[in-house]
Amino acid sequence: MPDQTNFFRIIYYFLDKPRFFIGLLLSFLGTGLGLILPQLIGLLMDQKFMNSVVSQPHLLLGMALFFVVVYIIQAFSTYLLGMSGNRAMSRMQTYLHKHLLGKFVQDVEELQAGDLASRLTNDMTIVLKLVTLTFPESLLNIFIVIGATSFLFLLIFI
Repeated sequence: MPDQTNFFRIIYYFLDKPRFFIGLLLSFLGTGLGLILPQLIGLLMDQKFMNSVVSQPHLLLGMALFFVVVYIIQAFSTYLLGMSGNRAMSRMQTYLHKHLLGKFVQDVEELQAGDLASRLTNDMTIVLKLVTLTFPESLLNIFIVIGATSFLFLLIFI
C-alpha cells in the first residue's frame, strides 16, 4: 500500500502552484475550441458560406485569427504545465536533498553507489510525467471523447 504522506507531499508541490491549474484550465479551453475547428472547416466546404466569407474580408480574418488563437492557447497551456512540473521537480529535489543530508551515514552507505542517485532521478521523472503529462492528457482525452461524441450526436439528430 503506497504511503499517503508521500502522495500528499506530491500534491502539495503541485497544488500550491496556480500555474498548474491555469495550464490545466487553458488545456481544456484549447481542447474545447479545438473541437470547434472541424466544424468551421466543414462550413468552409459549403459554397454559400464560402462566398459570404470571401465577400467579407473581416470574417475571413476573424476565422484565421480564431485558428491562431486556439493554437496559441494550446501552446501556452503546454508551457505552463511544463513550467509548473519543472518547478515542482526542483522543489522535490531540494526536499530530498535536505532529507538525505539529515540521514545517518550508515543508512546511506547500505545502498550501492549509483543506486540512490538512479532511483531518485528515475522515480522523480516518472512522478513528474505522471502529474504533468499523463494526468492532464487523460482528463483531456476524456473531454475530447465526450465533446466529439456530443458533436456527432448534434450532427446526426439536428
